[in-house]
Amino acid sequence: MLGPILFNIYTRELPNILEKIDNNVSVLAYADDCYISVACDPLAVNSGLESINLLFEGHLNWLQNIGMACNKSKTEVTAFGKFDNNKQIILGNQSFKALPNIKVLGVLFDQKLNFKDHASKVLKKCSSLSYPLYVLNKILPRPIHRQVLYAHFISHLCYASSIWSHNIGQGLLNRLSAALNRVLRYHCFDFDRSLSNLELCTKSNIRSFNSLRIINECKTLFKLVTNPTNFTLTTRLFSQITYSNRFPGKPIFQNWSKRKTGKGSIVNRAKRISEMIPFDWTDISLPIFENRLKTSISTFIR
Repeated sequence: MLGPILFNIYTRELPNILEKIDNNVSVLAYADDCYISVACDPLAVNSGLESINLLFEGHLNWLQNIGMACNKSKTEVTAFGKFDNNKQIILGNQSFKALPNIKVLGVLFDQKLNFKDHASKVLKKCSSLSYPLYVLNKILPRPIHRQVLYAHFISHLCYASSIWSHNIGQGLLNRLSAALNRVLRYHCFDFDRSLSNLELCTKSNIRSFNSLRIINECKTLFKLVTNPTNFTLTTRLFSQITYSNRFPGKPIFQNWSKRKTGKGSIVNRAKRISEMIPFDWTDISLPIFENRLKTSISTFIR
């Protein structure tokens, strides 16, 4: 039990150490994974690479001083935006090539941030699970089969969907919805395809993929507003929130759709979701919030 605690104590100063080297650095650490990001102008890529090199050296020196080591074989580098992938990145005495995507806590972030690679990975995983669910469909009673479906299929389908599902194209969204509808037909024994998608959701008491991802975004919004952290994402979100005198304590999200953030940004998605929630959610607990979301059928269509 002391292992994770001691590791956190050892590594808690890492963000402060790296921020002293470069003020523009962002550090995300989870367990033994550490992600370091540096933003730079597209015309100043070389200076950005120099900053990364200094950060990497500072990281290695700090780990060496506390008796730890970095696994260079598991070190990966990627560049978001316009970048020449054939350009070698030198970190310390080792060269790296920018990868087309990088996995962060199970989510594939590609260079264009359109999450096509991650959606394709999810579709492949769901496809491999369809046949086992079809076989178990003949053996298990409906309540147990429903639990297995949630645990081994929907959990993969909707994992971190609040991050990636609004950045993929409509074609991939339709394929993900179709993957869920396929296993729902197994669950409902609708092999002749006589039921509509809405009837499948009603009979199985399982929401559609579109409804599930909207609910996940609502939960993310709730946690961001009620449990603010020091993450840069939360700071940027709150910097674009105003409070109306008419609704004290109720976050009002500005419409930045015509600004640089774009319609698909988290700020505008949060604004739309906040307007969709049909009840006051600023002074309730997370379990009550989730329960009211699930019962708001008129707003979150199956």
